[in-house]
Amino acid sequence: MANVLIQIPYEGKKDIVKKYLEVLYQFHKLTDKEIQLLTEMIIIYSDLESKYGEELASKLLFDIDNKKKIRASLNNMTDPVFQNYLSNLRKKKVIVNRSIAKHFIPPIENFELIITFSGRVD
Repeated sequence: MANVLIQIPYEGKKDIVKKYLEVLYQFHKLTDKEIQLLTEMIIIYSDLESKYGEELASKLLFDIDNKKKIRASLNNMTDPVFQNYLSNLRKKKVIVNRSIAKHFIPPIENFELIITFSGRVD
């Protein structure tokens, strides 16, 4: 089997998360604004998880202070607009049971994303 290596340069945590979500666009079809919002949420979630663990991080992600922090990082997005985006992410199964679905959260350090095509070529 032939391998194709595509290196994607990045600058910092936020950039690697955003590029990871952009690479996976064909699987999730999130809008640019949804990707921006989810990127901010993943960064905050990752910081919380490293301090408090997975379960508490999921709860704390949606507390008032963190929601304000996320909205502020998105040019002070209004709460109604923010809530609409959260609803869209729930409908698209990105947020499930008040937590970000695991496959949307990349390791924040260097990692390899391997995509395998399976099937047959006629």
